[in-house]
Amino acid sequence: MKKLIAAMIVASLAGCASYYQPAQPARVMWEPTRHAKTDVDTALKQCDFIDNMSAGVQKIQEQAMCMRDMGFEPDFSSYNANNCYGNAPAGCIVYWPQGMAKPQPVKAKTAPTGN
Repeated sequence: MKKLIAAMIVASLAGCASYYQPAQPARVMWEPTRHAKTDVDTALKQCDFIDNMSAGVQKIQEQAMCMRDMGFEPDFSSYNANNCYGNAPAGCIVYWPQGMAKPQPVKAKTAPTGN
């Protein structure tokens, strides 16, 4: 009986641990395409990338355009409504398209286009 209870506790804790995955930083989110002109760290520096939602919508859109021009595409798989809050990475804009002051639901997860 004690082994059964211990196994249930371990299983429940493992489930909780796998549920919360932090949003990945920009250096992980931006993946090089075959047209990448440099490595991701260099591209982030050249794009003057600020990896924080507090950078503002316009700055994040400019950064995204620069990274695309450098040959990178974003991977939004680590972002979700449960980890995009507070001091969130810039990639969380997919959940806060108007900036954190005006949260609105997003129908599709797409990178900002600058339009």
